[in-house]
Amino acid sequence: PCANAISASRNLWMICSSLWRRFLPMLMSLRLGPRSYDEIWTGLRGAGHSDERRDNAWLQMKDRDDFVAQLSANPPPRPANMDDLLRLNREGVDIPASVSADDAARLIAAGGATSVIDVRTGVEFDGQNIKGSRLIPLDQITQRADEVRATPAPRLLLCRTGSRAEMARLALVKLHLGGLSVIDGGIEAYIRAGGATEVGKGGLSLERQVRIAAGAMALLGVVLGFAVHPASFALSGFVGAGLMFAGITDWCGMGLLLAKAPWNRSKGVTASCAAAACAATPPSCSAGVPSACAAPAPAPKS
Repeated sequence: PCANAISASRNLWMICSSLWRRFLPMLMSLRLGPRSYDEIWTGLRGAGHSDERRDNAWLQMKDRDDFVAQLSANPPPRPANMDDLLRLNREGVDIPASVSADDAARLIAAGGATSVIDVRTGVEFDGQNIKGSRLIPLDQITQRADEVRATPAPRLLLCRTGSRAEMARLALVKLHLGGLSVIDGGIEAYIRAGGATEVGKGGLSLERQVRIAAGAMALLGVVLGFAVHPASFALSGFVGAGLMFAGITDWCGMGLLLAKAPWNRSKGVTASCAAAACAATPPSCSAGVPSACAAPAPAPKS
């Protein structure tokens, strides 16, 4: 019972922390009235550890009027996915299971790259990716479902052509995780739609690796069949049957196995907030400019 209670407390703390990180920037961007500013001001004055007070410029501010003025003058930009969230909350409109590459390119260009989850292999991601997207390979998607939950909705699932992204969506739906949309046509269609990407030094795509491996096994079966024993022709037949099955069902076991190969591993890049993109611009005291952040000078002794 004690272990279960500790685990439940830890999970509750993670949920609260995630909600705080996600919605605080949104609150900062609203047009607040005097009462709302007072509530934020009061909360900030009583929050934070000593290290946070030292490093966080907002917690260093001493004057309430200066705090309100700087917060009003430096709001964060409107989140790129705000229209979808408002439509979902107000009208009950479900987030579609897929979006066109054109719509995805517009959303990402408006600042929604942090909502993109790339389910390709690490080597494919290193070769070309959307800046700010999060790499979670398909074979890790269920184990890292909490990272998907922490990604702002609508969450855009991306692979090379769209098939692996759809597999990831179905796996996440089984975990009761919503707000998922597959980018139709994958990164290839996204590039054709004019979407921006970063090109690096990558390797062979998973699809090309599957074709090379299948061809090599079929050739090996033919060679062994002539040189060693006719029963080896069965290997070529097995490969052919597997390719036919993959074409009919859009499920490729060889591809899933190759995705786990060490040469397809990469640390990748996870989405992170760019400067001034996720929160209000820090007050001027963070740059060393004298302001109300500094403690008032002591009164002279009489």
